[in-house]
Amino acid sequence: SLTNGVHGVKVFQNMGDATMMGFEFGYTSPDIYKWKLGVTAAVTQGTLAEGTLYTFDEQNNATGSEVIKNDPLAEIPPLELNANLAYKLMNGKIIPAVHFRYVAAQNRISEISLEPTSESFNLLDFRLTYHHNEVLSVVGGVNNMMNTAYTEHLNRRVLGTDYRIYE
Repeated sequence: SLTNGVHGVKVFQNMGDATMMGFEFGYTSPDIYKWKLGVTAAVTQGTLAEGTLYTFDEQNNATGSEVIKNDPLAEIPPLELNANLAYKLMNGKIIPAVHFRYVAAQNRISEISLEPTSESFNLLDFRLTYHHNEVLSVVGGVNNMMNTAYTEHLNRRVLGTDYRIYE
């Protein structure tokens, strides 16, 4: 039986012909150096050849539909860049490190899915690692040193609103 107030079961189905393309890039410097650099980048874009946008009234009854061509696929994260920089002190016993993350705004959103845009953000983290021996390490640090309020593009919304839940 259905839960009170639920109108049916959510059904997932393929939406039709879609194309996706993107790239990922990564580089990590060799371990032989005292300086350690790591860089990554990733981006994907997807397009649905044709889909249907439905309109609803206040009681959630379907009132109409419109065919949309070349709609961006929903829930595709935006461009993300990461850079890590660390330095090995005292033969690698102490390693300070910084991590920078940039996430671009996602303005290429699905009209059919009523997907909201998301804003870009930058994060800066600091970490200090102490390697006592092969089995014991102590790590401490500060995440989000710039105290940035941000939401990931794929964060869910607060029920009944268009507002995403902040990290």
